Amino acid sequence: MTIPEIVLYGYEQSPYFLKVLSVLNLFGLPHKVCNQPMMLPRPDFLSLDITYRRIPLLSIGNSLYCDSSLIIQKLCELTQNEYHKEWEFIGKELFQFGSALLNPQSLPDDFLKDRSDLLGRPLNREAMLKNRPFALTYFTAHLDTIETQFLKEKKFVLGNLSIADIHVGFALINYLKLAHPISPQTHPKVYEWVGELQKLTTITNRVSFAEAKQIITSHPCEFDKEPSTPDNHYLGLNKGDLVSVLPNDTGKNHPQKGQLVFIKHNEACVLTAGGVFVHFPLLGYYICKLNKL
Repeated sequence: MTIPEIVLYGYEQSPYFLKVLSVLNLFGLPHKVCNQPMMLPRPDFLSLDITYRRIPLLSIGNSLYCDSSLIIQKLCELTQNEYHKEWEFIGKELFQFGSALLNPQSLPDDFLKDRSDLLGRPLNREAMLKNRPFALTYFTAHLDTIETQFLKEKKFVLGNLSIADIHVGFALINYLKLAHPISPQTHPKVYEWVGELQKLTTITNRVSFAEAKQIITSHPCEFDKEPSTPDNHYLGLNKGDLVSVLPNDTGKNHPQKGQLVFIKHNEACVLTAGGVFVHFPLLGYYICKLNKL
């Protein structure tokens, strides 16, 4: 099977961007990286009628995949690698607690406003400072488990470098340095391990959005073909229906609208007015019918 060109969209301060980048490099998949702003607006995506706001996104030909879980699942399918989903929850918790270690006094007002829109609730510097000891406690507890159990007698979680290491440790690439007083002296195995993970975050081929857009729009719709959505689908949706797709946790203020292409057991695809096939996982998302775009 010939894999169409792959482009990863995002910014390097995003742990989830680095997670997908690490998987691409681990699997040796040729790809390009297109930088995107850390905050809204993202006019590049709007030019293709893509309103979904979370990063990263990944295009394979003219199919654009949203949510790192679906992106990584698709990359595993392409390369016939195991997903190792059982390790995913640890990394999600490390991301949650690690992001709470950021110093709110160093965050600009416009960043807090943007992330308040993402979370659907106001971010308050005082409340963030009060939450830091709680976050540091549980962040450290996870590091202790990794140091004394996962890496006790081996260099990597499963013995050799694998996607399990990325699932567990992706957030540490950005957040480990914030966890004072954690250091190479207190957690030497963790620091050595994260150093190996950082090697997977090398970017070798950057492209402008104009180049990326040409890749998306010039590919025929051949990748990831699916049958029509059955008329008796539980949601009462049919192929061609106008729908809205939105996450059930963060980013609810920016639903993605389009024509339904298919729904299958764990994935939905819509066609935007800009001619892009946008794919979402079913788990963690709502899909509802619209009367008009």
